Amino acid sequence: MNTAVTLLDLAQPSTGTDEVPQWVHLCPAGTFKGIKGDRLTLADPDAVIRASMTAGKIVLDENHATDLAAPKGKPAPARAWITRMESRADGLWGFADWTPKGRDLMAAKEYRAISPVIESRGGVVTRILRAALTNAPDLTLVTLHSQNTPEKTMDIAKVRKALGLPDTATEEDALAAMTESRTSVTLHSSVATVLGVDAGADNSALLAALQTRLKDNTGNDRVAELEGQIKTIQERASRDKVMGLMTQATAEGAVITDKQRDNLITLHSQNADFAVDLINGLPRTNLNGTKVTRHSAAGAGSEIRTGVADAVLAPMAAAFGLKAEDIKKEAGHGASV
Repeated sequence: MNTAVTLLDLAQPSTGTDEVPQWVHLCPAGTFKGIKGDRLTLADPDAVIRASMTAGKIVLDENHATDLAAPKGKPAPARAWITRMESRADGLWGFADWTPKGRDLMAAKEYRAISPVIESRGGVVTRILRAALTNAPDLTLVTLHSQNTPEKTMDIAKVRKALGLPDTATEEDALAAMTESRTSVTLHSSVATVLGVDAGADNSALLAALQTRLKDNTGNDRVAELEGQIKTIQERASRDKVMGLMTQATAEGAVITDKQRDNLITLHSQNADFAVDLINGLPRTNLNGTKVTRHSAAGAGSEIRTGVADAVLAPMAAAFGLKAEDIKKEAGHGASV
């Protein structure tokens, strides 16, 4: 679709006071018509704001002097600068940083309306180029690619062919088809904004920008750095959790050797549920304050009665490369006599 530039005449709502308005209405919401009757749709307000504010601010002049007087070498001073924009229920609004002259003009109520210059593609608004104080907008509608290009009447036959419509399709049918295509146009504009190119750039320009971005490894290095930081945080959290579980198990009388402790830390980072099940399944020797006492005839290092059958203890011991007897002996070292 060709790029078009359209004018609106937006009478500004009264504030009920003599104060100079700080916010001005720049674009209606939804679908609307320009001065010459062309239909436009504000499909993605946020994308339009990003594209419009690429340069940081938008000029608000007087009677479209930027478009009419400046090309003839005449003055075209700004009466305000739009420094930020907002999306509201009734469309897009701009914050006007008035010049002294502009503030005087507004205070004297010399102008009743704001006339924005709107860029669109396929009937979908892509950017607010600039705006003007006006009482009767008279800038000729500009179509296609240049402000110097004379206005052209839409060739309905060519439009039907471009849109894949039958020969019987009316101009209204064509406009409806254009409106339906706004999603792809909006995506095109959003991609252009992300890549840092003009919202009206063609597919070749987008492809070139994308290829340049892919060659730049800075972004990839940053992603790798962030992934490394996230992995470190996850590993630390996993270690803290398993250490807490083992500390609690030990306090309840479970016997965990240094080797088992290291194995459980590694296992928890790979399979947290399995590690937790193993720790919870370790026999406790002093739950509820009850301690296990070694037989007096046995001597140090002998087995103790844990109250856990070998059939239960053996699988857990095997998971750490040990025998049930080893765990019982280790438990015996810590039991009270």
